[in-house]
Amino acid sequence: MKKPLQNIIAVAGFDVVSRLLGFAANAYLARVLGASGFGVMSIGFSVLSYIAIISNPGLTVLGTRNVAAREESAERLPGSLAALRFVIATCCILLASAAAFVFSDQLNVSFTALLFSLSALPMAFSLDWYFQGKENLVASSGSKAVTALVYVVLVVALVHAESDVPLTAVAYFMGNIVASLLLLELLRRQQHQLRIDWRVKSWKNLLSASLPLGLTSFLAQTFMNLPVLIVGFISSAADAGLFNGAMKLVFVALMIDRVFYTFFFPVISRQRAADATAYKHTASLALRVVLAVGIPIVVYGTAFAEEAVRVVYGSGFVGAVVPFQILLLYFLFSIVNTVFMSVMIAENREREYVRIMAGATALLVILSLALASLYGATGVASAVAIGEGVLTFWLFVTQRARIFDISTLRLTMPAVASGLAMLAAVFLLSDVHFIAALAVGALTFSVMLVILKGFSKEEIQFLRERFV
Repeated sequence: MKKPLQNIIAVAGFDVVSRLLGFAANAYLARVLGASGFGVMSIGFSVLSYIAIISNPGLTVLGTRNVAAREESAERLPGSLAALRFVIATCCILLASAAAFVFSDQLNVSFTALLFSLSALPMAFSLDWYFQGKENLVASSGSKAVTALVYVVLVVALVHAESDVPLTAVAYFMGNIVASLLLLELLRRQQHQLRIDWRVKSWKNLLSASLPLGLTSFLAQTFMNLPVLIVGFISSAADAGLFNGAMKLVFVALMIDRVFYTFFFPVISRQRAADATAYKHTASLALRVVLAVGIPIVVYGTAFAEEAVRVVYGSGFVGAVVPFQILLLYFLFSIVNTVFMSVMIAENREREYVRIMAGATALLVILSLALASLYGATGVASAVAIGEGVLTFWLFVTQRARIFDISTLRLTMPAVASGLAMLAAVFLLSDVHFIAALAVGALTFSVMLVILKGFSKEEIQFLRERFV
């Protein structure tokens, strides 16, 4: 087995485990806490996500790159990054705590958000980025699975009613502590010690180099987490719970996004420097691959949204059905945008990408504020889908002269047409038999894709040679 495939299997395997454990925890918590309690927990997680990204403004990406490049200063990075991230996280927690208790009249929401924010402290000492740079993907990806496992076990043991919402934060805090300690022990066994570096000068150098990367991450997190906060504070905690429940289902599907990025980004980056023709073809192929995988997921999700929500969350979350169906469009736009983003980064156009991302994020915020008060969870889901769709259009227009032109769009038509045929087949059979609808839908899509020549034999061979 090729080493790239081994690493991809490690990343994909642990990512699947982590997401499935998180999915199981969310399904359990939704039933135990109800929509309102689940919404309070969702707000807490969103606050933590922002503190985590602010306390890590591109630092771990920079660290991974430097460790992978085997720079002389790389071995001192764990201590420097841990100290800097810890200090920033502490400041953010204090500010967020003050703001929460001043501006929120819901004490339970403020207290839960404070408890969740404390998880940023053990996260500051996580060395998953270091082991990723060392290409020890079992350690870097495995730590996330450990966090999820400890979290699930403690959630089931501690949380049994809506009043136990704060204990979900305690469970997550303990999961991060255990994962960070395991990575520190692995570092020690490799004859290294974590020497904390409190020199402010070294922090300034790190921040100067990492801030552009951090801004991109911050904007991406805004798409993921700000809508929950907006709907929670403008509408209600219950609406926040419904929206977050729908979003968690979409997150399961987004596993393919992470795996895809791991597959294609190195290939695109290498070919961009070596062969312009092959580079353009690979980018086009990547776009068609994500559509061929993503469109069936959107079709199945749309057709069986109510069944999925009822099975996972129970009848109390039926209000999440329409938001989930809308967010499936966000999912499709998101995986397409990963292709566009990969191309821009391969061309060293990060600053241009940040500007486009900032514009789309501003639109998301405006739409979320406008629609949350009118339509609650459904309105915010619509804002997220529209914002991501505008980002897709913007990125395409920006790159159509270089990579993605009209001929590229024509090549995506077989996947789109196959998806429409699949949609018709699934809806015709959805009231007859669930298994029959699934099977006929998959068969329809596959046969149509072959008939319409969605992929050539050479392209299939290329994929097999690169990744199998």
